[in-house]
Amino acid sequence: MFSPSLHPTTKGETMRKLGVPVAAVLALGTLVACQGGGAAAGLSASDRAAVQKSIVDDAVAALAAKDFTAFANTYTSDAAYLPPNGPGLKGRDAMISFLSSFPPYSDFNAAAITIDGAGNVAYVQGTYSMMVTPPGASAPVKDEGKWVVTAKRQADGSWKATIGIFNSDLPIAPVPAPAK
Repeated sequence: MFSPSLHPTTKGETMRKLGVPVAAVLALGTLVACQGGGAAAGLSASDRAAVQKSIVDDAVAALAAKDFTAFANTYTSDAAYLPPNGPGLKGRDAMISFLSSFPPYSDFNAAAITIDGAGNVAYVQGTYSMMVTPPGASAPVKDEGKWVVTAKRQADGSWKATIGIFNSDLPIAPVPAPAK
């Protein structure tokens, strides 16, 4: 769910990539607003606690331990994972592959700021920080950013993430000047 912006991109490419996350957030808002046909009642305290455990605590512990299979298992099997500066991913295997090739990182921390939703749909918004060694770098750098995850209650009553997106608060690295 978290990654620094390691790949340079053009402003146009960035704007095109924003379309999918914006559509996902709008769709979630529509789903939450339409639950029950009136004003959303929000999540119960027990649902909020269950989402905190499965979507935040378990996922953060797995990422801190670099247990990418455990992290992917906090998501549904067909989940969308939307890392920055690259294509969206579909499913747990794609998430595991992406995370397994991620640059070395340490001191990973993440926290939820908001957990809310209605009925069988929830969303979590939070922040993260870590030390990461980008490709070609001689030393790690501090990265911090934000993330949003949507989740659905499963048939067994558990909560699983369905869409995860994250991005760094740091500016994108400048594109090197062309060789002359």
